Amino acid sequence: MDKYQVAQETYKRLIKRVSSISNEYAYSKNLVIDNANFYLTPKKNWLNKAKYKEYSYGRFVGELDSEGNRQGMGVMLWNNGDIYLGEWFLDKMWDDEEGIKLQNHDNGLYIGGFLNNELNGHVYVHYPPGYCEYYEAVFKGGKVSNMKRERYADGVVRNSNTESGGGWCGCLIVIIIIMVIISTIGR
Repeated sequence: MDKYQVAQETYKRLIKRVSSISNEYAYSKNLVIDNANFYLTPKKNWLNKAKYKEYSYGRFVGELDSEGNRQGMGVMLWNNGDIYLGEWFLDKMWDDEEGIKLQNHDNGLYIGGFLNNELNGHVYVHYPPGYCEYYEAVFKGGKVSNMKRERYADGVVRNSNTESGGGWCGCLIVIIIIMVIISTIGR
């Protein structure tokens, strides 16, 4: 397999996966399509200048530093079917906000920040239709630190802007406490 075949396979998989994203999430859909078109189309100078490197766990097409480490823009296609398209730094996934990762085991599409091979910062997550189709969250060290918005298969949308994810329940408890204090003071 050469760099053009890796790019073509990656492009087909990303475009196929993004087709299941609702137009309601146009930002995510357009970002994947635009980046795939820009970075994975053989007509672009970037791909013509990119290097191809094979690993025991997959194939990489992109920029390499003088020691052969992934550095700059690139796409990694793992043997298990996972894909990452975005920036690399010190041989690790490292993109401020527009990295794209498609995980084969859950068909999850992750769009956002990556730091040291982990999700980091603002990330949009899309799953195929089923239980939770979409969520938007802030990640730290690969884990959700602040859930922003979720949409479930039945159309229910939950917004939450709290670190604990308490949402309405936390607000309701605070209101009840305030009402008890006010009623106690009024006696």
